[in-house]
Amino acid sequence: MRGRAIRIASAALVAWAVLGAMPSSVQAQKMIIGQGFLNTNALPLWIALDQGYFKKHGVDIELTFIRGGGRVIAALLAGEVRFATVAVTQVVGPVAQGADPVVILSLVNKMPYLFMAAGHLRSPGDLRGKKIGVATFGGAAYVASHMVLRQFGLDPKRDQITLIQIGTEPERLAALLAGSIDAAMMAADVAARLPVPPFRRMLDLRTADIPWQHSSLITTRSFLKANPRAVEGVMRAIIDGFAFTLDPANKATVKQSIARHLRIEKANELEDAYRDGIETLTSNPVPSLDGGAMVLKLMAELELQKEAARLTPSDIMDPSLVERLGREGALDRLKKR
Repeated sequence: MRGRAIRIASAALVAWAVLGAMPSSVQAQKMIIGQGFLNTNALPLWIALDQGYFKKHGVDIELTFIRGGGRVIAALLAGEVRFATVAVTQVVGPVAQGADPVVILSLVNKMPYLFMAAGHLRSPGDLRGKKIGVATFGGAAYVASHMVLRQFGLDPKRDQITLIQIGTEPERLAALLAGSIDAAMMAADVAARLPVPPFRRMLDLRTADIPWQHSSLITTRSFLKANPRAVEGVMRAIIDGFAFTLDPANKATVKQSIARHLRIEKANELEDAYRDGIETLTSNPVPSLDGGAMVLKLMAELELQKEAARLTPSDIMDPSLVERLGREGALDRLKKR
């Protein structure tokens, strides 16, 4: 009896020591990840939530969709959410103004967009005088639209092309179907819901040889410094989500998560969303410094954020934590994909 009591007391001391070493944010506080997009770029997070990986790594997480990347970053800086998933373009302005958001993990490190156009636009020249839908001015789809127009030899001012702030990709999809815009940049899994023909893929940016850093996990440097264990727990859970998502053996379960989070019912649309999601996600979640440099370069050249010219990739990114996790073997399952 006395031996059993000693064992119980010892176990209690071990539990107390473990919990005492963990920051309070990991022990009890529910942390919110502000999700700035509704597409399969978020698959590793959905899987981490649905499969219990956040709990496995000792963090209590809630995913909340916030319309517009700028609003997500504003919520992050206000402390209303502890993490954000948005395109890196949304980080540049706040950093240039002295705030401390920082990219810590990559979800997508290429341009994930298809430039979709209505059937009456048969060539790039037909875009003259037309309307292009984007999410927000200065956001990733806005930057990508300017890149496409530049590649087509078009200039929005000279050619009277109007970029209209529409909102999320489902909202751009609805606007294109309704005929209120003539073209839009959207993720492949959303574009797959457009009937082709009459709509057409004018350009697939996923195949473009452009270094880029797109959808990412972002926190603040101050939160990272104060809560390193909590941040590590979130990152380990998302990395587990990556490994599960990219394993073909889990296809049926991954499709169930897609159907639930995107409310897709049609089997063919669900299959397209799964395929496009797998093709778009990175298998190396280390933030791309080369991609960050290109983001800064384009935002400065397009005069979307003039201060971007004086920033470096290290000002907006910190790959050190995920690199350390990689050295410890956390990324090994992804390297096999």
